[in-house]
Amino acid sequence: MITVFKRRLARFAAVVAVAVPATVGASPTQASAAPATDTVQPLGTCTLVFCGRIKNSGSSDGDLWIIDNWPPENASGAFLRPGETSTKYFKDTDGVYIPTGCKGVRDWAPDWSGGAWYKFSNLFDETVRLDC
Repeated sequence: MITVFKRRLARFAAVVAVAVPATVGASPTQASAAPATDTVQPLGTCTLVFCGRIKNSGSSDGDLWIIDNWPPENASGAFLRPGETSTKYFKDTDGVYIPTGCKGVRDWAPDWSGGAWYKFSNLFDETVRLDC
């Protein structure tokens, strides 16, 4: 019964992520990874059963650099190879870097430009294809 409930919550979160991308989607910051304000708080934890998760598409042109906390200078990182999911390295993933000269292609949201960090919430659960 709990598993069914978790699956339904996950589906609901996916619908919310598509319907309200500004609230639960990712937001870019400068490639230098400097916080946008002095009040940026590290995330690094899940909300209830929701944890940030990203998958690098199997057809990506390269690895994605993911981090387990925000801001990037306070985080541990890992290279996510094409076809891998961030849960291989972290329970909760809080950001990703898209390299200069590439873009992060997403199915239901605008592409991410290269040369920038992208922070996302615990409701984020998407597949991204690196196109270089």
